[in-house]
Amino acid sequence: MKKAYLFLAVILSLTFSASGQRLEQFSDDHAEFMRQLEEYMTASKRQALEDAYKEFAKVFSSGMFNDEETRQILKTGNAMLAQRMMASPYFENYLNALSMIKRASDPERHFKEWHQVLDQILANIENRHLKPFDEFVEFSKLFFERQALRYSDSGGTSWYALTDDYEFRFQDNEGAIFFKKLDLMANRRTDSIFIYNTSGYFLPNQRMWKGQGGRVTWERHGLGPEVYAELNTYEFEAIKSLYEVKEAQLHYPVFFGEGRLIKGSFSDKLVADNDATGGSFPRFESQDRVLEINNIGEGINYVGGFRLNGKTVYGFGTKERPARIVIEDNNSKATFRGASELFTIRREEQISGQGVEGVLHFGQDSIYHPSVNVRFDIPNREMSLSRGDNASDRNPFFSSLHKINIHADNIIAYLDQDSVAIGREKIPIHRKPVVEFESFNYFTDKDYQQLQNIATVNPIAVLKVMKDNEGKNDLPADDVAKKINPRFSVENIKGLLYDMVARGFVNYDSDDEMVEVKDKVTLYADAHRKKTDYDVLKIKSDTDSTNAIMNLRDNSIDIRGVDFVEFSEKQKVAIIPFNQQLTMLQNRDMDYDAKVFAGFTTLEGKDFHFKYDEFQMNLDSIRFFDLFIPTGKINDGQPEALSIGSRIEHLTGVLLIDAPSNKSGQDDIPLFPSLQSKDNSFVFYDYDKTQNGVYLRDSFYFQLTPFSFNHLDYYTKEDVQFDGTLFSADIFPPFDETVTLQADTSLGFITKTPAEGYPAYQA
Repeated sequence: MKKAYLFLAVILSLTFSASGQRLEQFSDDHAEFMRQLEEYMTASKRQALEDAYKEFAKVFSSGMFNDEETRQILKTGNAMLAQRMMASPYFENYLNALSMIKRASDPERHFKEWHQVLDQILANIENRHLKPFDEFVEFSKLFFERQALRYSDSGGTSWYALTDDYEFRFQDNEGAIFFKKLDLMANRRTDSIFIYNTSGYFLPNQRMWKGQGGRVTWERHGLGPEVYAELNTYEFEAIKSLYEVKEAQLHYPVFFGEGRLIKGSFSDKLVADNDATGGSFPRFESQDRVLEINNIGEGINYVGGFRLNGKTVYGFGTKERPARIVIEDNNSKATFRGASELFTIRREEQISGQGVEGVLHFGQDSIYHPSVNVRFDIPNREMSLSRGDNASDRNPFFSSLHKINIHADNIIAYLDQDSVAIGREKIPIHRKPVVEFESFNYFTDKDYQQLQNIATVNPIAVLKVMKDNEGKNDLPADDVAKKINPRFSVENIKGLLYDMVARGFVNYDSDDEMVEVKDKVTLYADAHRKKTDYDVLKIKSDTDSTNAIMNLRDNSIDIRGVDFVEFSEKQKVAIIPFNQQLTMLQNRDMDYDAKVFAGFTTLEGKDFHFKYDEFQMNLDSIRFFDLFIPTGKINDGQPEALSIGSRIEHLTGVLLIDAPSNKSGQDDIPLFPSLQSKDNSFVFYDYDKTQNGVYLRDSFYFQLTPFSFNHLDYYTKEDVQFDGTLFSADIFPPFDETVTLQADTSLGFITKTPAEGYPAYQA
């Protein structure tokens, strides 16, 4: 205990020896006042305090303060002493502010106003709560010195009042500085922002600016001074680099016309060098969500909200009320419609958006995608549609005219050239995916089973039952997960949902966790149970060049890189197109030159036309028709068949693939596939193996009359017979006969001449 008393006594003795008796009041005598002030400020030997006194002493001794101001200084100093304010920081900041106030404009007025505020702050001090006084004085010193509302020398935000016209007032029990009209500037490292021609007041203790009116331009982004925002009432904390204004008006003549102001909200921000948002301020967002803009580019109309971030213009909306663009052709007909929550607009240059519900129109039909990335090159009138990687982005494109799903990552529409490129050229090093053109009625049980994988229930069957029971197409994803497996959550089935989106079965909204069941689910569920007809029509395009070109004049699609197309698995009908090319027409009709496989026959020729509804091929120019006789044996899992020794050439006709209502081949109708020839066709005998080729085809041949050859997928030797007329190079006169399959597998006949014989070798 004695040691404790001794320690306290030593501390007290050191305190009093360092400061002497506490100064109670300054003398009215100027010289004595300065002596007392010097002693008070230098007693601690701290350099900052000595410097503050020396700077003040210079100003004071120079006579810059008049008698009234000197009396005010003494009054304020004594009031500070009465509050037992120490040399640091209180007197240090006060003297520094006094040294600076005479450098300000209209110093006498500002001196008087400022001290009136100080007097009221001092009078309101309770329980020695000195912080408000010190903060106000410290602010004043920086304001007199730098015109700073807030100053940072360490890379923080500084705000400056660019005016000499201001007034100190005591406002709401604290000191404030008012401005009738000024420009505000803020900076932070290399960035600066301005608010021009504003008014308001600053509360130093709160570091709060409260403003009214003002103008902010986008000139720092290269836009002209005619692009600006007019601010209404606003406020911000000066310590922050961001401020926001709830009510403002934008003037942007090139979009809205001269003099028109658009109501909305505004914000601006000082950004660091490495801040990714640096180019996106100032920002303005319109209050109106259905603004019409018709001068983005020729033939482009926009309806939605308007947002200006930096120099970038955005059109925006909501999921329930998206922004919309319409692009028209020279006849003012819509060629593209897009709806999205966000578009990026570069006037006369480009419009782009992600997750756009896009419709490319041609006539009464369209190519549609529910969520595609869009980029429209305005000068070149090129519309690029690209699938993204998320949720509904992976949907195929849907062509209503052709009734196909187009599984392609890119489509580019050249609107002024009336063409659409499907699948872009391969980029070096990158893998280029196959583009698929799939019939709306396409089904394979393999795909159905593949989706089930090792699960106990098939998700297609689950969705079909839920859709029918609920009576609606939109289902909660969590409910779907529980139906597939009671232990599953949405996370467990997300991979499955994304796969089903890419295959065109569902749409999946990952934000709302909703699944939209599409018609393909019903098709697959019913086809698997053999309750509906379907087809197997899918065209795969694999090429390093553009996969397909659609001609907008006739709406045909020229598809490249096609190795093989199957029309009926059951009837064994397929084609290999020449030059790997074919043309898709309305409702899955097709034109092509090709080799056709039909059961155990092949046909090769040009000007072939597939008719989907009739489910047949119109064969305008068959070069030859080859038949293969099934042996009844199986070789490597496939029926074995041997080629006959003759071929039928120069046909026209129709290949009936199956009944139009039985495209799946679920019903075994023996007639199909069936070849119906229309005109005469020919068998020639000019092969080397036949009498060393002496029977030249221009004079020796068998001319077949139009015939029907049914069940091409299975026939016997006895079925191979054709009626016609033999032309024998005038060895005999032409005579009618029936050719059948001979022992050497050629088509021929053995016949007896009539009793009267034939004239031979006519001249």
